[in-house]
Amino acid sequence: MISKKLKLPINEFPKNHEVIYRGDLFSARRVPNNLSHNRLGVVFKSGAFKTASLRNRLRRAVFDALSAFVLSKPADHGIDLLISLNPPIISLTRKEIKAKINVLDPIQRIITPPAR
Repeated sequence: MISKKLKLPINEFPKNHEVIYRGDLFSARRVPNNLSHNRLGVVFKSGAFKTASLRNRLRRAVFDALSAFVLSKPADHGIDLLISLNPPIISLTRKEIKAKINVLDPIQRIITPPAR
């Protein structure tokens, strides 16, 4: 898990954000922050993900997949990254989630094509 300082409070994420990826399993939004570190947040519809244990498992898988981004030191200012999970992601294992989410490079805004 990552420290609380690196977790993005979801209610602080601004409306004027940049969508850097939109897919069947998740979408990613980013916005610069005025902090000296990157932050990561994960959201989903609680109705689609019924149990708290499932939501926590998915949240931890995303945090683990993007830990390199969160722990990297930004050049001038940090980035807030918000990942929105969609219901089809439930059927994936932790390893598959990590592989799918690693198509993101939030800092460069480059999306590499997913591995088939």
